[in-house]
Amino acid sequence: MFKLRYINLHSIFISKRYLIATYFYFYGTIKRSLFQKPNLCTREYPHFDQSGSSGLPEPVRNFLDSGQPPVVFATGTATSTAADFFAESIAACERSGRRAILLTRYPEQLPTRLPDGVHHFHYVPFSQLLPLASILVHHGGIGTLSQALRAGIPQLIRPMGFDQPDNAHRLKSMGVAETIFPRHYTAARVAETLEKLDSPSTRRNARTLAQRLAGPDPILETC
Repeated sequence: MFKLRYINLHSIFISKRYLIATYFYFYGTIKRSLFQKPNLCTREYPHFDQSGSSGLPEPVRNFLDSGQPPVVFATGTATSTAADFFAESIAACERSGRRAILLTRYPEQLPTRLPDGVHHFHYVPFSQLLPLASILVHHGGIGTLSQALRAGIPQLIRPMGFDQPDNAHRLKSMGVAETIFPRHYTAARVAETLEKLDSPSTRRNARTLAQRLAGPDPILETC
């Protein structure tokens, strides 16, 4: 299930300065010759989380305690044009009877009134929220997916560009994610895919990867 490929990092040696290369070890193996470079330090990908150690805000905790683990929908901190994404996501949860948390700093993207069981928050630290969530739906950015992997939950990825389609492909091949591209992101398809992700085998795969990611903080190890 976990097919590994070599990662070639030679291109990062653009000067004689000391460099730190971060990577997901399960994305691929590093060629042994790279470890002989005196100016290279390789570390597992760091998991930065703004205010991640401060705990959950009381309104978030109250919502989580009031029912089943919700699906979390997020588009990235800089996305301000995702009204269609949130509209289809809300409709998908209504169709499937799922609770949801919508994360966006731009509430104007959301309907004026949200259905019962669907709440909006501007920001919640993923390291605190995702272990208590059911599934994460997001754009496929490396920082976001890394938090979901550490939390051990399935992911539905709606990739927009850059590395996101590749990230989505890799996670799907590991059995922890599904992909819906924006043009196919409809309430019916999202509801169907959430049901597929909510399977014992997908959750087992996600927990297995989370166990492999558990360990010391790479930043503390380096510094």
